[in-house]
Amino acid sequence: MLYPLYEYYLQSDLSLEEVLKHFVSRFYLKKNGTDKVEKVLRKVSESSKMNKLFAQSSQQRIAPNYVDFGSVINEIMYFMFQSNSTQALAVLAAAIAWDKQVNQRAHLKNANAVRDDAIKIFKKFSIYEDMTQAEYEEMTNR
Repeated sequence: MLYPLYEYYLQSDLSLEEVLKHFVSRFYLKKNGTDKVEKVLRKVSESSKMNKLFAQSSQQRIAPNYVDFGSVINEIMYFMFQSNSTQALAVLAAAIAWDKQVNQRAHLKNANAVRDDAIKIFKKFSIYEDMTQAEYEEMTNR
């Protein structure tokens, strides 16, 4: 049965990094290889546009949200024609990078708020994945 990943991760106690790792290992790798995961993570980390967003956030002391990360992701040529799942992975990676590079020094948003905001990308893109009810309940009933 298909279940919404937004609800799945929102109700879990996973950190944002754990959400990314779980999403990749449990769902993303079924349709994409590790080379693609590495390429997505590299494209996000090497993006001058993402670095510009981080600098603006730091200077203006404003925390970007999942829409801001998604907008920048869509400005990167590589991501313009990628699937919603690939773009969601990129948004999660961008939020993690921002948290490490900007937020941990500037303290603009607590870790749970960063996580809860970043996973909204699953809701925006209506990303559902196939799993059993037991698997869904194991994550959401913690």
